[in-house]
Amino acid sequence: MIYKSLDEILRAWIDKRQSDEKGKHSNDWWWASGLGMCRRKQFLRRLDIPVTEVKEYRISFLGEEGKAGHEWREKAVADMGVLVASEERLIDEVSRYRGRFDLLININNELVLVDIKTQRPEAFYRRAKLPVSQRVQWYQQMQLASYQYFASKKYPDIKESRIYYFDRGGGVREEYAFRFGPKMFKAVVDELKALNDDWANHIWPEIGTTAKWECKYCSWKSICKSVEKENLTINEVKKTYGSKENN
Repeated sequence: MIYKSLDEILRAWIDKRQSDEKGKHSNDWWWASGLGMCRRKQFLRRLDIPVTEVKEYRISFLGEEGKAGHEWREKAVADMGVLVASEERLIDEVSRYRGRFDLLININNELVLVDIKTQRPEAFYRRAKLPVSQRVQWYQQMQLASYQYFASKKYPDIKESRIYYFDRGGGVREEYAFRFGPKMFKAVVDELKALNDDWANHIWPEIGTTAKWECKYCSWKSICKSVEKENLTINEVKKTYGSKENN
């Protein structure tokens, strides 16, 4: 293969890796990153419905930059002698939950779980202008709390969870700490129960209402419109839009 530019090589590498990984991982889970967001999107992903909106390469590139940032931070905390665990997969068969936390570290002799969020400059500063109580959105708190809830089964001494924002444009950082209690953990359990109940009963969840941008950037928004307009059942969506391997 003859390439004309570095960017073409990098795009080809992303395409190859995505092709190599296709089919290696089961979708039959509720992912931590979707908790507190649109439940219907969780259904469409779990049904393994191919996306209808083309994903821009810039999104893949930003994802790779985020991974690289995680790697050096992991090395840094390890070198400083405070790393307990990193990139650890969390699985709960009963609730069909799956997630992976970034870091578990020792701060002031306490176990602290950390989730790292790299953001575009405009997103970082738009969030930073909000009142302090609104700077960490509900779905991000839900995701973080789910990590602590399931990680505590192996690490019962976790005292605190933190979310660490990084502006990839200017290098500005913000860090927020949470000491979650039974109320927040119950919200996680209730969210998973609602997903599982609807799934078992073949009921489409309502469209997410947490933020308008969810619909704007959803990878299945055209299918979702068909669900609403034609009142399609889950089986009809799977038959019409599902991949050949799953029909």
